[in-house]
Amino acid sequence: MSGRRTPLRVVLLKPSKYAVDGHVERFRRGFMPNSTLAYMASLTPPEVDGRACETVTIDEYVRTDLDYLDLLERDPGRRTLLALVGVQSHQLHRALDLAALALDRGVEACVVGGPHAMTCDTTAHQGRGASFALAEAERIWPAILADAARGGLEPAYGGDGRWETALDPPPLTPPPRRELARYVVRLLGVYPARGCPYTCNFCSVIKIAGRQVRSQPLETTLASLRAAAKGGVRYVMFTSDNFNKIPEARLLLEAMIEERIRLPFFVQCDTQVERQEEGVYRVCVREADTSTTHVVSVRPDYFQKLTRSGVTTEELIRRSFEFLLEHEPKEAILAEFDLAVIQRYFPDYEQEIRRRLAG
Repeated sequence: MSGRRTPLRVVLLKPSKYAVDGHVERFRRGFMPNSTLAYMASLTPPEVDGRACETVTIDEYVRTDLDYLDLLERDPGRRTLLALVGVQSHQLHRALDLAALALDRGVEACVVGGPHAMTCDTTAHQGRGASFALAEAERIWPAILADAARGGLEPAYGGDGRWETALDPPPLTPPPRRELARYVVRLLGVYPARGCPYTCNFCSVIKIAGRQVRSQPLETTLASLRAAAKGGVRYVMFTSDNFNKIPEARLLLEAMIEERIRLPFFVQCDTQVERQEEGVYRVCVREADTSTTHVVSVRPDYFQKLTRSGVTTEELIRRSFEFLLEHEPKEAILAEFDLAVIQRYFPDYEQEIRRRLAG
């Protein structure tokens, strides 16, 4: 009898969603690659429990053919784990249908992970075939892989805690060039840190990433950037939700300069609004280790002109600064101005800000 262990095939699939007419949304080309797929592929080792492990990634949004569905069936020569990753609530129905299809075809293990499973109650779905990942991948992915290699999964993983204390993932491996060609922007999402210290009532980030800002080793981020540049990536998005709250942000940028890593990148930063007196607000814009301060006045009649019921002046100012930062650097924004002045410089401001506040 051979001592060879049955190999494991891991199919990482980012599901699309159903359109209003019931069809699965698909596009010939996407805007940018899905960051979760590359991250999960990098977390998956070439061997699990002494078994060879093959990893396949699929972004359903840009698969106009149906050949990938052939992977969702039993393979007599190996066990298959279907991992539906990064599943948001509007994608859950599609994810469950893909899991049901795979299980009906004899796939040994299916797991659903992402924002919905982490933040919503999935107990009604558990124990019906698909497993659910209730925590960060770093915390539970090794156990899921080991159980799948041995033949089965628990109904859920991560019920004892959502977040890993420290982040120490391997460097990211960028998607192959043939996969990057499916997108308008050949971009890679890189996670130098995770978490946000704020408790904004309009944002779900702290439910997914926690309030503690946890950084991965600087060398891991640099190695990911080197691999991205070598692999044909044109742009990088630092997907941390508040880049200016990462303690190592300055060290990272200095290291990129020193190594001449010339990848264009963009980040997300926060804007803080503080009321000074009636109708006058102090705004601080922080990016990495630099900041600017602005004093903004808002007339009541102009506030009424731009907003709907339930919108605060602070929200109007915050959204207005987001608009300004999309059009000019923070250093170009006037140190003191009335909010109505923006329309003089950017004629589409009022129409756009009404649209954003109504969304």
